[in-house]
Amino acid sequence: MSDQKHDSLGPNDLHAKNLKAKLDVLAQKLEHEPISVLLETLVDAHEFSWNTLARCIKNTPTAARRWRRGDQGPSSEEKQRVAYLLAFTAKICEIVDDVDYCLTSPMSSESSAARMDLYRVGAAVDLIRLARSQERLGLDSAFPYRILDFYIPDWRITNGSDERFSVVWDSNGIPSIVFEESKKGIIKEL
Repeated sequence: MSDQKHDSLGPNDLHAKNLKAKLDVLAQKLEHEPISVLLETLVDAHEFSWNTLARCIKNTPTAARRWRRGDQGPSSEEKQRVAYLLAFTAKICEIVDDVDYCLTSPMSSESSAARMDLYRVGAAVDLIRLARSQERLGLDSAFPYRILDFYIPDWRITNGSDERFSVVWDSNGIPSIVFEESKKGIIKEL
């Protein structure tokens, strides 16, 4: 149904298969809704930026806005991507308050890859499991570097961290990008 290539780090894991099945069923139900309703839900109810939405569905913000206005309709594959993103959003927002922010945040302090980069290559189930594991340990325990290794094997080369910047995590698990002035040893918030 979806174009998500890989669905879990543990393809034989019962919990991952169950979550994938739930996402697929919800996405199939959502496909019956008009595209304008799907997009309005993502942009208005879930506060997605047009840029984040477009990157996740592998299209442009302009195309998504045209679909919303009804100027042009998406292909069936494009509509499936929007429905799957909304299904993913429905599941992850049970754990995360701001899905757009979550998707645009870096995966780890060691990488410049954002979570949406992993979503685009098929890591929806593992991103939900990562969000769950940050809230509690257990069956969904997932680690950012393992997810990066699985979906983007050369991430240390292509998406390595920029030494001028670092990611600082606050006590609530929210990342912030900070600029480091190495000569003075001062960190400035951007």
